Amino acid sequence: MFRWIKRVWQGSDPVEFESGFGMAESVERLKAATRRSVFSALAQQEAVGNVKASHVSLQRVIPMVGNSFKPFFRGHFLEEGGKVILTGRFTMLWLVKVFMGFWFGCIACFIVSTLLAAAIHPHQAGAALLFGLGMMAAGLGITGLGQWFARNDAAWLSNVIQRALHTPSLQSAPAGATTGSDLSPLRSLTAMDVVAAALALVGLMSLGLAIAGVPSAYNRFGWAHTDFNDSMSRYCGVAYAALLWVLAYGIHRRLLLAWRAGLVFLTACWIYSLARISTDASMPRGDTSVILFGVLSFLVMIYWGRWWYAQRVHFHR
Repeated sequence: MFRWIKRVWQGSDPVEFESGFGMAESVERLKAATRRSVFSALAQQEAVGNVKASHVSLQRVIPMVGNSFKPFFRGHFLEEGGKVILTGRFTMLWLVKVFMGFWFGCIACFIVSTLLAAAIHPHQAGAALLFGLGMMAAGLGITGLGQWFARNDAAWLSNVIQRALHTPSLQSAPAGATTGSDLSPLRSLTAMDVVAAALALVGLMSLGLAIAGVPSAYNRFGWAHTDFNDSMSRYCGVAYAALLWVLAYGIHRRLLLAWRAGLVFLTACWIYSLARISTDASMPRGDTSVILFGVLSFLVMIYWGRWWYAQRVHFHR
């Protein structure tokens, strides 16, 4: 347990990648093989980060997949015996380490204080002690699960670095890691399956609400369901569900028509949200919140529209 905690906190053992080029060319080659911004990984996974001779920081970015516990490669270039070597280690982001240290530190203090209280009131501290142990176990479990999901990241980054530096040997990869040239293509494509599943689920919910006759269960004044105005509105709900299912099927099959329909769908959703808030009788006219909502929703639409536009590479026909 303590060895695992130390490895999580410290990271992997130091690794080295020997380059077949000079210092300046090695830096440029690795910089060309990676990206500087996470927005460059909208369509497919990329190695993203900063590349300088004195400091290299790289992470594996997969579209629509976030993991705070994934390993970053942190290192620097140096020259030894006429050879250029990139040395460093795979470790979590320092901010995550600080947060987890604060989390476990607070829980440990809570457990210790509970044990002291149990010495005075043994019958009153049992539940608090179980709560503290449960929170400690939850933190360890979340950390372990996050690292399990990112178990191939170090090998994948190693492969990117080795190909950039033209090093055929894979001996510098971390112990236990597998070469990852073919580990990730499937994971970058599953983003479309997630989108298709989400649309199908929303369609199912829309159908259920249409059958139940309840289009909305929440308004700005609190939880309160409303009813459809007429039967035609319920038919529109059924049609909307069918439309979502057709779109989900097209995305699952990677049809080009579905990709184009996705752009139309995003735009229509934005226009509909603007129309709803503009015609909401409970919203004061001339309220700056309406303008603020419009601007923020437009920025959100631009972000997702840009992301969806980048998915064009996954569609055909």
